[in-house]
Amino acid sequence: MAAQIWSLANAESKHAAAPRSFFIPPREHRESLTVGSTVKLLFEFSARRVDGVLRDGERMWVEVVDVQPDGSYGGRLVNHPHVLTELGYGEPVRFSASHVIAIEYSVAELGYDPNAPAAVDARIVADDHPPNYLVRAQPPGANQELWFAGIDHEPPEQQRMITLAALTDRWPELTVVFSSSGGYWERVPEQPSYRPATPPIDG
Repeated sequence: MAAQIWSLANAESKHAAAPRSFFIPPREHRESLTVGSTVKLLFEFSARRVDGVLRDGERMWVEVVDVQPDGSYGGRLVNHPHVLTELGYGEPVRFSASHVIAIEYSVAELGYDPNAPAAVDARIVADDHPPNYLVRAQPPGANQELWFAGIDHEPPEQQRMITLAALTDRWPELTVVFSSSGGYWERVPEQPSYRPATPPIDG
């Protein structure tokens, strides 16, 4: 029997080493997966060159097919590997909560579209600064509302578009904001939470 040439990265260890750049779902979500859940795992292997780039890992989606009494999971690969071509679609994969780097949530589960864009002050991304203020509004000329996020009440010098999922990966507490009906929200001082607020009066 041929030796397995890949292993699964420990997502918790990678998150602990780089908590503001390697994001993973909350532990309670990773430990409560059910049959049919789809998760992303990081497959690691000896470095190989693919398309001119040296690669030693590939992130791929796996569907949960069974949950064991010890809390581990059985799954099947639902990606066609681009780098780790020794694996194929449908390949069985056993893993635990510690290996999960992402969970595919439905819009119904979240209460919002994680791929929807938000317009944010560029410093939020560049400086890893949590938004202090958020408002859902309809830009001039647009046909739908959009979340805007800022650090202060002044118009940002630079604005950047980012998905809601990218923001909640960094600050999970924003979930309550995006799943709301909209309005104006502010970050609670010295706490990782947000609350509805009254927008400032111009002038």
